[in-house]
Amino acid sequence: MLVFGGLGSLLVGLFYVPAAAALQRRGQRLCDELFSLNEATEATAILSLTEDRHKLEQLLGADRGAVADLQTGLAIIGPLLVNAGAALLAP
Repeated sequence: MLVFGGLGSLLVGLFYVPAAAALQRRGQRLCDELFSLNEATEATAILSLTEDRHKLEQLLGADRGAVADLQTGLAIIGPLLVNAGAALLAP
């Protein structure tokens, strides 16, 4: 039963990566459209645009990648997997 749960979690992780990457690309395109640096000529305008763009990227989660999300998930689920393995090996 535990093997099926682990396999199911692996499949969810494999399907998560392409979807998360597509959402990240779309978030980056949205930031490019809303905060285009091509039109800014003054330094203060450029700094303001980059600050606003960074805030939007943080809100959308476009500033971190799918790999970072998976690493966070591994840090959370790692101890659970170790405990599950110990439970299977215990007599």
